[in-house]
Amino acid sequence: MPQCLHINEKGRRCRREAEDDSTFCRWHAPEPLAEPPLLTPELWKLVLRIAALLVLAAFLFPLALQGYWLLRAWLN
Repeated sequence: MPQCLHINEKGRRCRREAEDDSTFCRWHAPEPLAEPPLLTPELWKLVLRIAALLVLAAFLFPLALQGYWLLRAWLN
């Protein structure tokens, strides 16, 4: 197998063997390029705020409706 092509700060090559489909060993292999995120931070903030509003409405709407019925029954 071929040797790794990495050269350290002293100018010496790495003594490890290269991986099968690469010219570097697994310790010196370049990292794959990161894909951009699907949601930008601003859009992510908006999605979280909408979700928080929906959860808040899901809990507060029945409570407000029950309070309205109690107040209506008390006034009649």
